[in-house]
Amino acid sequence: MAKADVAQPFTVDEISFGACFTAPSLGLFVAMIVGWVLTVGRHTISNVILTMGLHESRHFTGVYRFVGRGRRLADMVSRAVFELLVETLVPRGAEILLVVDDTLNKHRGKKISGAGWQHDGSAVGDKKKKGYGLCFVIIGLAVRLNGIAERVFCLPYAARLWWPPRAKVKPATMTYKTKPRLADPISRSDL
Repeated sequence: MAKADVAQPFTVDEISFGACFTAPSLGLFVAMIVGWVLTVGRHTISNVILTMGLHESRHFTGVYRFVGRGRRLADMVSRAVFELLVETLVPRGAEILLVVDDTLNKHRGKKISGAGWQHDGSAVGDKKKKGYGLCFVIIGLAVRLNGIAERVFCLPYAARLWWPPRAKVKPATMTYKTKPRLADPISRSDL
C-alpha cells in the first residue's frame, strides 16, 4: 500500500492487530501508522495521506471514513498496544504503573464536537483556570527504559473524548461519562 520509495523504518505487528481489522482495513491502519512516523511537519491526517501516497490509490474521503468509523475498535487497538508495550518493555513480575491525563487541548470552532468551557489544570495563574477546547482522557504506561538512568517515560496507549455537559456540539453516538468512568475500562490491567 505504501509507495515503493518510502522506506519502512519498522514493521507493525500485524498478528496483534489482525483481530481488530478486516484485511483491507489492516493494510490501511499499517500505512497510517507508518505514515504518522514518517510525516515531517504537522501530523494531520491529510499530511499522513500525502506522505504515504495513499491519495494515488484511493480518495481522501475513504481514509477519513476509516479514521472516523474506527472508534468502535479503539478499545481493541488500545488493548493490543497495551499488551505489546507490556510484553516488550515491562520485566516479568514487575509492578505496572498506569498514568491518566486529562489536559485541555485548546481548539476553537462552532462545530467542534465535544468542545466547551472547562477546567484547565495546566493553566498558569489563578484567574485562567478555565479554558475553551477539547479534553481527551489519555492513559499511558509508565516505564523505565534500560540504559536511561532513573528516568520514567509515559507511553500513551488509549484516549477517549470527554466533553462538558454544556458543550454546544455533543458526540451523537456517545453517552456522557465522567472522566474517571472514561478512564476505568481502559486502565484496568485485565484489558
